[in-house]
Amino acid sequence: MNAFGLISIFVVVSVLTGCSTSDRWVHEDAEGLVSETFFSTVKKNKTKKNWVMDHLGHPQSILDGPNGEQITTYHFTRTRYRSVSVLFVLRYTGSVHDVEYYHIMYCGDLVKKAWWDKFSEVDVDRLTRRSKCRAETDSVKS
Repeated sequence: MNAFGLISIFVVVSVLTGCSTSDRWVHEDAEGLVSETFFSTVKKNKTKKNWVMDHLGHPQSILDGPNGEQITTYHFTRTRYRSVSVLFVLRYTGSVHDVEYYHIMYCGDLVKKAWWDKFSEVDVDRLTRRSKCRAETDSVKS
């Protein structure tokens, strides 16, 4: 191998090993920042509606389904903060903002489904087509 080849390998290895990138995601609503870990604690058939509302506040919208379901929608600004550093000489820090909606479908007092979407509207008929919410809440009351 000639000297040019060795220098090229050295430069490539130096750049690759001297490069660092970090990303941090943040969700913010009208009341402030909400931790990314919060959303992983919302569990199907375990998380109660009051607990979610205590943490997120009043939703942007509430829709009632035909079988007793309730779908709430929260509006968030999602921001990705990125830092890149190359060989401690070049640095980049920036952020990208996006709007997202967090939808939660409840059956009675429990979360049945929670998801992120780019749209605030939900197709209630499609989401509740196979729902057994009315039967589930009736059997709990009996």
